Order: sequence, then structure tokens, then C-alpha cells
Amino acid sequence: MSQKALRQLMWGVVCLQVAAATAFGAGRELTERQRNVAQGVIKVIRTIKDDTKARGIDGTFMAPWADNLVMGAWNPSPPDDPTFGTAALQFAVSPHAPASGTFECSTSADVNGVVAPGTRIELIITYFEQVLTSAPATLRFRPHAIASDTALKVTLSGQGGVLASKELTNPNADVLFSIATPGLYGFETESVWTSGVLPIGPSHIQSPVMTLDGALDSGASCPADLTVDQQVDDADFVGFVGAYNILDCADPAMSQGCPGDLNLDGWVDDSDFVIFAAAYDALVCD
Repeated sequence: MSQKALRQLMWGVVCLQVAAATAFGAGRELTERQRNVAQGVIKVIRTIKDDTKARGIDGTFMAPWADNLVMGAWNPSPPDDPTFGTAALQFAVSPHAPASGTFECSTSADVNGVVAPGTRIELIITYFEQVLTSAPATLRFRPHAIASDTALKVTLSGQGGVLASKELTNPNADVLFSIATPGLYGFETESVWTSGVLPIGPSHIQSPVMTLDGALDSGASCPADLTVDQQVDDADFVGFVGAYNILDCADPAMSQGCPGDLNLDGWVDDSDFVIFAAAYDALVCD
């Protein structure tokens, strides 16, 4: 019996459904406005993108940026609704070496024409940039300011789309994304702040400052975590079994990037199985 047939007998037949690739957005700046009249919520979204340079290889992480940006005005919707306003973003990203940086932002808005009680303003700020790794790596994020009225989410994307998304609630806890396979990844933070109930008439509101530290560490803390959720469970088992049955990373049937190749030798074989089995038994990544 061949080695491949033996693997199939040991592990059984596993079917994988691969999500369609999701391309990264193009362009540096994008502004989007949405008015939800029913709930009296106005959303102003500012996305800062630097799609021209991938960070990580050259020792920098988080593209440098500092500015006071006027985010534009939202118009009444429906036309007989008199509420309107403008919003501005204070934005600063400071890269450090080696491979780390600090992201800080706050938003203010001037709102006029509020006539309905219960109206609130929701301000959403996202930051995105690409990260290029040449070896196994761990992305580490620590928020330093999460107010009770602010929600923060960190998302890691790969060539196949979103790999993992974390809701941050503890300002003292690191969020870790283990990247076992070198390549190009996307990192995005989304900060959502909701104001208190606005008074009738004009008002000025100011969100709290949100600060997030990021670092790119060499050496993946948990390479067997194929789903990038900081635990090695049945979802990772399914992915590893499929790669183990194929064996050769150069096989066209192998998933892009060959994530099951935990020791990066071009094969998903017994040496990778030993690494995976130990992580699977431990379940939670160290």
C-alpha cells in the first residue's frame, strides 16, 4: 500500500469547501455616509488605506500618517428631515522599529437641526494596511483605550478572504494572530463610537481617543492554528487532514500557501503531523 493510500485509510476522506478569494480594496481614502432615520443614527465612515506598500519586511509596521481630516457632511434624508452635520477625524500612526507601531484616532462632529428626541450619532473609523511576512510570524495587538461606548474589532485577511476577526473588550489583553505561512496579509481595525442622546437643536460631540499598539514578532506562536483563532480544534483538524492526504505542497490540489506545512519543508508529512498532534492535544495556543 502506498504512503498516500495509507494516509487516506488512517484519516478517512475529508471534503473542503474553499471560499472565493476576496481582493483588497484599491485607493488610499474612502468616505461612506449612511443615514438610518428609523433609529436616528448617522454613520460616518473614514477608511485610510495604503495599498502601495506592504509593511513588515523592511522592519516597519503601520504606515506613518498624521492629519486632521474633514470627513465631509451628510445631507438630510428624507429631504424633509432637517438634521445635518459635519465630522472631522484626528488621525496619527507612528511606526517604530522593529516592526511595531501605534495607531491613535478620535472623531468630532457638529450636528444641527435635531428635532426628534432619542437621536444619536455613530462614528466609525477603520484603518487598513497590508503586512508582508517572509517567515512564520505573530501579529500582536494591544488596545490602550476602549471606552464603554466604543467597540473595537481587529480583522486579519489573507488571499482567500477573512481569516479571523476579534472583538476587543479588554484594554489590557493582547490579541494574537499566528501566521504560519509567509505571504501577504491584510490587517484592519474598526472603532465604533456611539454618542449619547443629542439635545434638540445644534450640538458638538467628541469621541474619546482610541489607541492601539501593534507589533509583528518573528516566530509563529501557534503554527498549527490554521484558522487563526488562537486554538487548534476540529476546524484546524479538517484543514490539516486535507493537506496531509495531498502530501506535496507543489500539488495543484493543495490549498494556496500550503498552510499544513508546519515546518516549511515543502511537504505535509509525518513531521508536520507530530507538530499538529501536540498542538491539537493542547487545544489553546500558548
